[in-house]
Amino acid sequence: MDLNLVNVTESNDLKLLLLQIGLQKDDPVDLYEKYESTVHRLDKIYADAPKTTNKAVEMAIDNLKMLLIVVLSF
Repeated sequence: MDLNLVNVTESNDLKLLLLQIGLQKDDPVDLYEKYESTVHRLDKIYADAPKTTNKAVEMAIDNLKMLLIVVLSF
């Protein structure tokens, strides 16, 4: 699944919901249910997304520094 495409879809759903609210297109209860559904889908996307720990970031920085030292020594 392409997370970028999913995020665009969810973002578009939220924009559409705001437009419907502005136009008073649907019943407030229906709009709230659409909002809850979209937020629930976004929560699932974010929960499934990979996470980077501070330790992983520190290790990557250290490795990049060592690589830089090697490259600059040539």
